[in-house]
Amino acid sequence: MELDSITFDQFIKSTNPFNNYCPDFDLNGYTLITPTGLVSLSAIIHFFTVGGVMPTVRVSDKNVRGYLIRSRFVETVFQFCDFDPPISPLEISLYEVPRGNNEELFEVTKIDNPSTLRFNLKKIVDMLENKFHYPSNEASDITAIISEISQNIYDHTPGSYGFIALQTYRTLIGTKFLEVGLADFGAGILTTLKRNPKFAYLSNDMDAIEKAIELGTSQYQDKTRGTGLYHLMETIKKHSGTVQIMSGQAKFRCRFDAYQTPMKFPVSNYPGVSITIKIDSK
Repeated sequence: MELDSITFDQFIKSTNPFNNYCPDFDLNGYTLITPTGLVSLSAIIHFFTVGGVMPTVRVSDKNVRGYLIRSRFVETVFQFCDFDPPISPLEISLYEVPRGNNEELFEVTKIDNPSTLRFNLKKIVDMLENKFHYPSNEASDITAIISEISQNIYDHTPGSYGFIALQTYRTLIGTKFLEVGLADFGAGILTTLKRNPKFAYLSNDMDAIEKAIELGTSQYQDKTRGTGLYHLMETIKKHSGTVQIMSGQAKFRCRFDAYQTPMKFPVSNYPGVSITIKIDSK
């Protein structure tokens, strides 16, 4: 099984953590966890930490445990959850590699201030240019929108923070694609937009997501704000990629390579915002 942008909301529904005094995330049976799964689960674990709750993450498979260490997921949540079986310092030393040494992976990184990504943006540009054969200007455009969306994470909810991770994959026919996962546990899109009296009429998460991707939609009444999600959609559309936005009880997905109509799904609940970006190699 895979824990990714498609299955994560099903995972949350089955684990039902928000109605459980002791949240229990069972990863046994999952053989692949993508950046969306890594950052979304990281955000939810930190969400419970704010409320003084210590979740449990169950994972027995040696290979999956090794990946969770290499991807820095374990480092990100180690102080905020219990692992079953426990992960020892010795096990961490067996799988951990210096951050940034894997050219195919951008490890789980906490986003909590404007300088967080400053020294990592070049790695994303290099990955798009060298591994995905994007021209320099296009690689810079995609990286810039990732940076802007990341900034929105701490800008929209003061005192909150989020996470980012990237991974490259190769398909069975030899082509490559990149998945970017960004997630926070802030107020969510609906609550954020309703801070602006102009959008006080919004009543559900799906309507809020659809409004949020329009140019000029923001919690602020400043006409220069509200460009992030709009530019994200336009940039990824230009490259025939995929964008998914999950917030509250709604998931909105656009596959610009295959479908003309966005896909809309109800979900049980997600505190904050989880965004997935997928683009193929040139």
